[in-house]
Amino acid sequence: MVGRFQVMALLQAARAQALGYPLDEAESFGLNRAIFYAAAKRGFKGGTGSKHAGEKHVLRETPGRSTTKKVQQDALGDEVAYYVEMDGEKRYVMGDEIQEPGDFRRQVAERFGQAFPQACEQAVQIVGQTDRATLESRRKFYSERQPPHVGSPQEHGFRTEGNSLDGVRTAPDTAVEEQGDSAIDCRCDIGERIQ
Repeated sequence: MVGRFQVMALLQAARAQALGYPLDEAESFGLNRAIFYAAAKRGFKGGTGSKHAGEKHVLRETPGRSTTKKVQQDALGDEVAYYVEMDGEKRYVMGDEIQEPGDFRRQVAERFGQAFPQACEQAVQIVGQTDRATLESRRKFYSERQPPHVGSPQEHGFRTEGNSLDGVRTAPDTAVEEQGDSAIDCRCDIGERIQ
């Protein structure tokens, strides 16, 4: 089922790509922001403490595998997020977990299923209709494109029929959930289509 979490991750990834991030980094950023806003909504329970740029932390790459990396700070417009370098590319971190593009595919793309390419196109349209100042403002982007009171993909501007998004069942607020190790390659490259 597709919920608010998946829609937020997809829109944040589209936003990052529109502002010049490569696809893999945009997917990591989109998932990171969806996790951040879901945690903020629930009150940031638990966790391993705050990260500071320049500090080294032990982080989970995959289940059962950890790495020690220097955490760095990045800003997409006025939105600050923390990342580590993995093979020369940014991978955003939340708590002690690194958000990889494979995680985006499992937690977001697979939830959309065959409708993922259409959802990408819709995200491109939504982000493409957004002025640069709004894209660079965390508060404006969230309030104009992802209102906190919205609980369904339909209310985010995604076309639906009944309780489905292009044939995918939707749910109002789906929590982050692992869906196994199989990944499907249904990424959409949206950066070139945004001016």
